Amino acid sequence: MNKEYINILNPNNFQIDEREVLDLIIQIKEYSKGIQFYNSKNKIDGTWHDLLKSDETFLIAEISKFNVLQYSSNRVNLIKRYDESPSLLNKRLIFTDFFNSTFYLFEQINQWYFEAQKNNLSQKSSLIEVELEAAIQSKLIHLLKELKENYIDIKVGNLLDDHEVFNLSSFNTIWKLESELVEFPHKTDSFDESELNLAFKKTTLVFNSIYEIIYNLTLKSKNLFHKSLYENDNHKAHIGLLFSFIELLKYTKEDLNKLTKQHLDLYFKN
Repeated sequence: MNKEYINILNPNNFQIDEREVLDLIIQIKEYSKGIQFYNSKNKIDGTWHDLLKSDETFLIAEISKFNVLQYSSNRVNLIKRYDESPSLLNKRLIFTDFFNSTFYLFEQINQWYFEAQKNNLSQKSSLIEVELEAAIQSKLIHLLKELKENYIDIKVGNLLDDHEVFNLSSFNTIWKLESELVEFPHKTDSFDESELNLAFKKTTLVFNSIYEIIYNLTLKSKNLFHKSLYENDNHKAHIGLLFSFIELLKYTKEDLNKLTKQHLDLYFKN
């Protein structure tokens, strides 16, 4: 039989359950957000997510699965729409979406660092905390300051469609921001297309840099995940039991996935 057809009928290509441990951990974390936790007085006291997020393995899993490629596709789409748009007002709307998307990536990294610090109860920095600190201190501080300076020109030039404030109050002190809040009045009710084009280009350069950093963080997190899951001896008891259960599920998954081969053998061999 042609090798190409043999490969098509490879049972490994038709597994019933293709989820890995990483996928299950992320699924459990998301599912836990919707399950309410009742305390000893039978009162709602948060969700089960609060009992899980203290373990860095869940954060590492979340970062490793962060869909940064979606933001790259969105960037390409926005640039295409911007270049093809005949309306100057529509260009400003597109630029507003792009600027907000870029700023969100900074907020996302800040949130990850906040969770990494909050979850770490020891004096020694955790695996993911070290990586986030290095990324922020080496490059991201300068990129955020650059975006902040661009924002000043953008607001003065009336280049954003909305009136939202470039709010930095939630950012950790590691970012070394001089001011928590930046807000400038519009210069005029009109705006210049050349200034808008320049602002779009500057924002694109910042976006490209932070995209590369987050992409590398996701790759590093994939490598850190195994180490955090299997070599970290700081898992709390309930987390350890949960991870043990996930490991035991591997046997059920292997048995379940054998059905595909049995099904193919029945029709193409037996």
